[in-house]
Amino acid sequence: MKPNMLFHFLLHSLVALLSATVDHGASSGGAGTSSIFTSSQLVYVTERDGGLPNLYYDVIFSDSETPVAPNARRRGYLVYVSTHDNTGEPRTSWAAVYSTELRTGMTQRLTPYGVADFGPAVSPSGTWMAVASYGAKGWDGETEDLRDDQWWSIYKAILPSNGRIFSVDSVLIERVTPPGLHAFTPATSPGNKKFIVVATRRPSSGFRHTELFDLVKNEFKELTRLVSPQTHHLNPFISPDSTRVGVDGAYPSFSPGNALIAYVEFPGIYVTNLDGSNRRKVYNGNAFSTAWDPARKGVIYTSAGPSFAPASSDVDIISINIEDPDQVIVKRLTTNGKNNAFPSPSPDGKRVVFRSGQTGYKNL
Repeated sequence: MKPNMLFHFLLHSLVALLSATVDHGASSGGAGTSSIFTSSQLVYVTERDGGLPNLYYDVIFSDSETPVAPNARRRGYLVYVSTHDNTGEPRTSWAAVYSTELRTGMTQRLTPYGVADFGPAVSPSGTWMAVASYGAKGWDGETEDLRDDQWWSIYKAILPSNGRIFSVDSVLIERVTPPGLHAFTPATSPGNKKFIVVATRRPSSGFRHTELFDLVKNEFKELTRLVSPQTHHLNPFISPDSTRVGVDGAYPSFSPGNALIAYVEFPGIYVTNLDGSNRRKVYNGNAFSTAWDPARKGVIYTSAGPSFAPASSDVDIISINIEDPDQVIVKRLTTNGKNNAFPSPSPDGKRVVFRSGQTGYKNL
């Protein structure tokens, strides 16, 4: 591989600047973000005020809990990629890594100016952060000569045991996944050292799929191809307890009782058993997002219309009743077509909250 084509991994010492927990919730690096997983807290990006995307932090309380001041619960930092700072030069990336302290909202840039950095991952200790970068030279458009064997693969960087890094020569690089298929976007979980989860592209398929790679046996275990072979599944992640795998895919959701999965395969909504059997199409039109009614058996909510469309686009919430497989019933719940999307039913099934463009902006 040519040295100037590497997507170099750089390590930045955070000097105890970052905490990898928020109320004991672990941080997990993804494609440009560090997402926070807790049962009662949510960090997300929204354009709710009609301006540029911003980060928001919500605390969710049950009926038996007493709300406390937000600053009394928030601890730690969120690490993410943003294009906040204009480089001042045409045709150059603005991407850089930032951290925001959840308690105060104070934000600072972590990676240097003049360099584009992506995909941050915080070490379990909270002391180090790894990022992907082309370095000061930048990307000059080369896309070939991946390796002598031409396969994208997963590698690991082993740092010096003394914890100090002086040059790239002091870091040991080892290949993890074997040749024969492309492997991308690895994800790990802090408490697990036996396997990683990756997105793959096999020669026999035109789609990316999520697979487990056993680090002990050095073998793959396919996951998403068994359920949805004709859909891309990208950027997998692992839950902090290493029991669940999530993907950027086709809006999958589990039915109450976890017997079925509903998902999108453009165009249309499909339902399948957990093992991938009995796959059937339940809606023919273009739709995105799926959510099961927790109170009424066999009812799925989705957004019917074009995805990634302006606020005024003709998108409405519909319900799909699949209780009788021979007579699927589709009902339109909103009728103004102002980009009503991403439905989420209440626990009792009596109400649905959704995103709408009725005000001219996309709000809840």
